[in-house]
Amino acid sequence: MQARLVLRILGAAGIILAVVFAVPAQIDSIKAGYAKNDLGSWGGVSYVQWESWAQFYWTVAVIALVLGSVLLAAGYLIAEDASTTQLTSAPPPDELRSKTCPICGTSVMIEAVRCKNCRHEFAPVDAR
Repeated sequence: MQARLVLRILGAAGIILAVVFAVPAQIDSIKAGYAKNDLGSWGGVSYVQWESWAQFYWTVAVIALVLGSVLLAAGYLIAEDASTTQLTSAPPPDELRSKTCPICGTSVMIEAVRCKNCRHEFAPVDAR
């Protein structure tokens, strides 16, 4: 699998995990508020316990959100592998596309049949 795709998938999973942990964090925060108002406990669980659960869930949610965002961004910003990049061949330099006339020394195109200055005729070029 490509590294970019793996990073994107892990990043998306991290963000989803952040949402999954944010929901119980919010619920436990609400329950902690009820426990505080109901003389220190709600549903048989103390305010301190509800609050500590909420803090734990919020901590995990924030860490998952940050890591997921970093991985997702890296998946979009990382350079492509050289094996997946299509390399196009550059046109050859001018000196490789020309030949020199043996009579006058003028540089002419490789496809030329006759020299432009002295009219020397070149041997036909083999088509490969």
